Amino acid sequence: MTPCPCCGQPVAEAVALDTVAWFVPPTLAQVVRTLARAGGGPLHIEALVGGVWISDHAAPVHATASVRNAIRRGRPALQRLGWDVVNIPHAHGFALVRYKNQS
Repeated sequence: MTPCPCCGQPVAEAVALDTVAWFVPPTLAQVVRTLARAGGGPLHIEALVGGVWISDHAAPVHATASVRNAIRRGRPALQRLGWDVVNIPHAHGFALVRYKNQS
């Protein structure tokens, strides 16, 4: 069981996806929303970047690297909520899955 990020009480299941954005950084929250809209993925990295930054003028110069960094840095917080964004090498993208705690 994982603790609730707000109150610390044990949570048996993963936190609902619509509440994940409250507990993770904004770019990772948008990654999770994009993957959830795509049914969990796998979603090619370019499609994921396009979903995170809907308008082209709002995207950073290194948008792909920004998404990858957001996933890498935010993964521990996301795993505490019961979710994970995993790399699918043959699809050149990522998928949203329930996190299986090994402890």
